[in-house]
Amino acid sequence: MLAALKRDPGAVGLDSLLTEITKLNDVRKLGLPDGLVTDCSEKLVAVWRAQAIKMYPSDLRDTSDDVRITLLAALCWSRQAEITDALVDLLVALVHKINARAERRVEKQLTAEPPATKCPWTVWCARTGARRSR
Repeated sequence: MLAALKRDPGAVGLDSLLTEITKLNDVRKLGLPDGLVTDCSEKLVAVWRAQAIKMYPSDLRDTSDDVRITLLAALCWSRQAEITDALVDLLVALVHKINARAERRVEKQLTAEPPATKCPWTVWCARTGARRSR
């Protein structure tokens, strides 16, 4: 989960959107309290987050429990907000992509040549078996 949490969203698409939703749900399952970092400065939380991002899982295991929990909590708290922002951006980009594709299809249909129409007399003769006399 730590490696997935550190990853940024991929290219605009449904798969990226679903991956980010899964990430956000995983972070929310941790149950971090709402006021977790209210008593800490933003700079301090950013430093803890940056340190947690740089560390390998084995390095985190080698730290004391207090340090490990602090670093991981700061990382998860920060990433929760970042993932939410990324989800909004992905959703907006996906809607724009769908809209652009729909516009291209409509333009293609509108600019295509109209189908050839047959003479009404020819259509009537074909249906009724009548012959045109000359």
